[in-house]
Amino acid sequence: MEITQVIVNLPSEQVEFLERVARKERLTFTDILRRAIDFLRPVYGGTKSK
Repeated sequence: MEITQVIVNLPSEQVEFLERVARKERLTFTDILRRAIDFLRPVYGGTKSK
């Protein structure tokens, strides 16, 4: 898998929320962030990531 570094600007409250969800579900922060992006992607007209 190719890795690309991405910088995301999020309010600290959002980061804390995603970190709590990641801990609760025993996933990485990256996995939770990817899930959130995939969930919102259809709303903004994009396609789901692979």
